Amino acid sequence: MFGLEKTKKTVGPVGQIDAKIALVGEAPGVWELRAGKPFVGPAGSILDACLQNAGIVRRDCYITNVIKEHPPKNNITPWFNDRTGFTQKGQEYVEALREELEKTKANVFVALGKVAMCALTGRKDIITRRGYVMESTLLPRRKVLPTIHPSACLRGQYVYRYYIASDLKKALVESDFPEIRYPERTLIADPGITLQQALENLDFIASHKRVAFDIEVIEFQVSCISFATSPDWSFSLPLHRRWTEVEEAQLWQRIAAILEDPEIEKIGQNSLAFDCWFLATTCGIIVRGTHFDTMIGHSIIYPEMQKGLGFLASIYTHERYWKDMADFKSIKKED
Repeated sequence: MFGLEKTKKTVGPVGQIDAKIALVGEAPGVWELRAGKPFVGPAGSILDACLQNAGIVRRDCYITNVIKEHPPKNNITPWFNDRTGFTQKGQEYVEALREELEKTKANVFVALGKVAMCALTGRKDIITRRGYVMESTLLPRRKVLPTIHPSACLRGQYVYRYYIASDLKKALVESDFPEIRYPERTLIADPGITLQQALENLDFIASHKRVAFDIEVIEFQVSCISFATSPDWSFSLPLHRRWTEVEEAQLWQRIAAILEDPEIEKIGQNSLAFDCWFLATTCGIIVRGTHFDTMIGHSIIYPEMQKGLGFLASIYTHERYWKDMADFKSIKKED
């Protein structure tokens, strides 16, 4: 089966190759080994509940595992380990998985857990990357949406059920088309922006009645401040080692005029606890006006869930993962 030793008892896939969603797990358990089908044991029951919550019919999915044989005592290390990834034995299954999935018509592969994610994308940071659509390295130009393996919910992490269901809802949307689509935005983040351009952008921001803002701080100095006037437009202003004292004073005056205007509603992420405090104590700017804090709002509704912006974006948006796109270097170091 799948080009591997036929003497071993393996569990093959279920579902039609023209299914729009392919669910890829880690390896079969004892229940799966007895039934000869993937995800029919306790983890399968959780998966079924999450699929139902997401509005997905199980029989409409193609379901398989990376490793097709049951690991004795659920010890996956002969095939995969956290330090080096797949062993030679495991890599044989990964190559077989490539051949298997190439035959499917799935628009999105849902990687259930770290092992499946590593097989499909080469990455192992499942908690960080879950909920974010990415391109497969195993099958280039095919998209992968990683989520937590349902078995993790059996080990005291009940809240993971909601993460999985949320990711499956996103997979249902992604199953309608094969290409990777990220929201189109106008993001102005030009390190070479002129003073006049920066002032014009700040004046444009000041003309709006609702503004989101965020600061980045390096070594107790504001390295940049960003504003958004809508979900589609934002401006990031670099502030360190960029302007003369006179120019920076002009910029801070415009920034203060926006943030201290009580008629402009403010939106931020953890801004009440950090951004507003830092601006007040370090920059002398008192943020005024009605304030909406997304971290606090989310925490009130879902106190048991994570609260970081990376997590919130994975739940509420279809953005690409961006946390590794910037390299913050010490602003005191010379070029």
